[in-house]
Amino acid sequence: MKKIIPLVALVCFVFTVNAQLLVTDSSFNSNNNGVTFSLLGVDSSYREAGNCRLAYAYSKVFNIGTQKLTNGTYRTYDYFGDGNLRQIVFQSWNAVNSSYMNSIRNTFTYYQATSKTLTSLTEIWVNNSTWQNSSLETNTYDANGYLTVSIYQSWDIPSGTWVKDQEIDYYNRSNGVLDSTIGFDYENNVVIDQNKNIYSYIGASTMLYRILNQTWVNNQ
Repeated sequence: MKKIIPLVALVCFVFTVNAQLLVTDSSFNSNNNGVTFSLLGVDSSYREAGNCRLAYAYSKVFNIGTQKLTNGTYRTYDYFGDGNLRQIVFQSWNAVNSSYMNSIRNTFTYYQATSKTLTSLTEIWVNNSTWQNSSLETNTYDANGYLTVSIYQSWDIPSGTWVKDQEIDYYNRSNGVLDSTIGFDYENNVVIDQNKNIYSYIGASTMLYRILNQTWVNNQ
């Protein structure tokens, strides 16, 4: 399962309704080795009343030994007209060219006019020239909009096709409460393992109190 959407904390300041004002929030955070500091910056664009949307995010690295601050990564965010996230482009700093170079791109589609993700495509930048498929998540929903199947695939370069890595089937009750899930792990498009989660709730409520996990053993 491959999901690459690391979002940084967002601080939003509203000045004018439906304005396109950009505001910046930056902060220093020390990493674990205590040698460098990473400077994270966020610019948010106020696009709709009550909504703050990330326009771009960047990071810089400060090396204590050299006392120098250098560029790190840069992320650009794009949205559909309804506010759903359409795409994130990840770039990393190339010191030789003194510019940001493409690295990873995530593109999303949605189920009908909702914020439920239909597909999530991850691509990588290769040969400094083109985007190449990497991973794909595809979700299926029933007539009531409840999630029923999630399929995770990776791109096989030699064959130029998608290869299934994992599938999760969701079984919902009539009110949409999750009853159970069954997960399948694949190798060369053949199931090699599976597990099942059974959800129990308190009485007739939707308050979860237990998840029972069952694992596939000896193909049974």
